[in-house]
Parts: sequence; C-alpha cells; structure tokens
Amino acid sequence: MEKCYFRYIQKDDKIDISFLFKVKDTVRQFNLSRKPTESLELLCSRIGTNVQKFKSKKSKKRGLVEDQNVKVMIYDNNNTPIPEKLSCMELFNTNTSIRLDIADQHYEAIFNAPWIVNYELPKSILMGFPVFPENFEAHYTDKNLSLFNWYRGKAIDENGKAINDLQIKWEFITNVFYYTPMTQDVGLKLKLEIIPKDKQILLAEAIQNESCLKPIWEVVKNNSKLSNRLLDRSTVASATLLKSLDNENEILIVGNTHLYFHPDADHIRLIQGGIVISWLNDLLIKYKNQNPDARISLILCGDFNSVPSCGIYQLYTTGCAPINDLALFQETLLGSAAGTPQYTNFTEGFAECLDYIFFDKNNLEVEQVIPFPSVEELTQHKALPSIVFPSDHIAVVSDLRYK
Repeated sequence: MEKCYFRYIQKDDKIDISFLFKVKDTVRQFNLSRKPTESLELLCSRIGTNVQKFKSKKSKKRGLVEDQNVKVMIYDNNNTPIPEKLSCMELFNTNTSIRLDIADQHYEAIFNAPWIVNYELPKSILMGFPVFPENFEAHYTDKNLSLFNWYRGKAIDENGKAINDLQIKWEFITNVFYYTPMTQDVGLKLKLEIIPKDKQILLAEAIQNESCLKPIWEVVKNNSKLSNRLLDRSTVASATLLKSLDNENEILIVGNTHLYFHPDADHIRLIQGGIVISWLNDLLIKYKNQNPDARISLILCGDFNSVPSCGIYQLYTTGCAPINDLALFQETLLGSAAGTPQYTNFTEGFAECLDYIFFDKNNLEVEQVIPFPSVEELTQHKALPSIVFPSDHIAVVSDLRYK
C-alpha cells in the first residue's frame, strides 16, 4: 500500500498533503496545502479534481476517453467511511489507522512524519574544506537523529562523456553531517542523502502507548516497583520489512533487539521479550491486511541475555510463558535456528547461550548453521574477547529457506 502524508505546519496554519499517483508507467507526485478547518468532503473533491486532470492528459496522449470522475474516499481500520463533515485537522485526532482510496489506488495515511523541505550543497566544493547541507529545513525532524549519507561517483565515462546522475554508480563514503572531501574525491561528484528521523522509540515508551501492548501494561502498571524498573530501561527493538526479489509474494519481517543485561532481571527481560514479540506480531497482522496475497514470515534475532531455561525461550518456542499475575502469549510458532548451543557468550566469569535467531517454523526451515568454535579454541586466549575473537559474543549464523 502506498503512503499519503499529512503534515500540519503550525507557523503557516496549514496542512500539507503529499502522495504519488500512478498511471501506467508514469508516476506523479501530488502536493496540496489545505486549511485545517476545511471539510474532508472538500478535500476529497479537490484531490479528485487534481488527479482527474492528470489522468485526462495521459488519456489524451494515448487517444483514449477517460472517465470524468475520480472517486476519493477515506476509511478507518474497520473499513468504515470517515464522516465527510469532519475537518482536515480532526483527521489527525482519530484513534484509528486511516486509509485513502483514490480511484483504484489505496493509501495508508501517515501523520506528521519526518520530512525534509529543503537543503543545498555549495556550488563550489574544495578538497580539504568541510562541506555540509546549507539552508537545511525540515518538519517533525530531529537533525541529531537523522542520517546524512555521503556518496561519490564518476561524472564522466571512459570516453569523456558526461554520465547522467541517475546512471552514476554511487559509492557510499560515510554517515556524518559534515564531510571533508579527500584526494580520492577530486574530479568526482558528491551526493548527500538525508533520511529524516524524529525520535527513537524505547520499549518503555511503546508499552504505554501501543494498543497491542495494552494487556501487558494493564498488569505491569499496578506494580510500581516493577513498572519503575521496566520504564527506566533504554532498551530498543527494530523491524525491517524485506520483499523477495524472486517472489514478491514472499515478505519477511526481520526483528532485532538487545535486552537488559542485569543478572537479577529475568522478569524484566521476559516482559521486554513479550513486548517485542507482541509488537512484531501486530506488524505481521498489519502487513497481512495490506498484502492479502503475500506470505509474511517473521525472524527475530539478537542478544536476549537469557539462557534457554528462561521464560523468553519458552514464550517464543511454545507460545506461552505464565508468570505471577501475567500470562504472556504469542501466536507465531518460532524455532531457534542454531538450537541451544552450549555457549554464545564466553567470558572469564560467565559462559552461556544468550543469542538466538528465532524464525517462523510454519514458513521457514534451517538449511545450515555455521559451526561454533570449540571450547579449546575459545580458551586458547583465556576467554573472549581476544586477539582471535573481537567480541565476547560468538556469531550465530544460519541459512534459512522458504518451505
């Protein structure tokens, strides 16, 4: 599903709306600015009119007669139309996901997402002199969290002809706000890619705000000692959506996390593990609804700081981990790709299995696992890290394949 971006610009008291619309092989970006008080009925009418003009132009070029009406509808997550009398601003306050249907194309409404408005690079760039994005302007963006990716590429081919920017083979250089061109950059083009971000979402924040985590929070919040310790943690998790190049109906959700380390915190880690898997399963449902013809599989990997006998392993591999006053459940049957090796962490004072690659057993299977080093290899230099192994953790590597 495509995205339609809504951004409220407070200083101008306006709502900017952006989306891409496809006609055959042509894609057009539409940008609208509307008053916050404007009704959704008027907004839909304006979008429909603008899209119709675009479609009509394309149809005339192909000698076709185009239907004069482009229907635009706005729905909630129950597929119920949003009342047209609501204002554009009221759409921001609906406690539901929003979908726009524009003609035969569907869009997920995204509100106040990080957005780059403008930036420029100097026209003259010299070796040894720092360069950075000038006139940087963005909405709902924290510059300190955003990514600034610098690339270089040849602008002229072997025959001395200029290469189109779209055909330049860009080489990644670094990720910094300021970049100082070096000798190897002379004669090449520089490209800056900015990925705007607004904040990091901690598990401690997610449990209080995400509806899918409400059952866990309703129990935890009543135990002040437990909730305070849980909320004091800065643990995070990530999810990446990957689509197969060979089969677009095969989609992977790959999660990653690093749970709290303290030896007396098995209960905290179990709740954190419950938060992560509940969130990933919620994403699984969301993307299944958006891609009804696709098969979506889950992979979750990381340093869980939990041995196989702890509740996290039980929760992920059996679907249930009952604890006092709180029973954690999850619906995706997971397996551990490398099983439960004797060690994935090996220090002088502690050696245990803490790291796992959990995978969806219904859709995936293990093809092979890279063998783990022997105890003799691990103790050759007393323990980890060492001159042979740069980390105190052993890499867990596995090849998975679709069933």
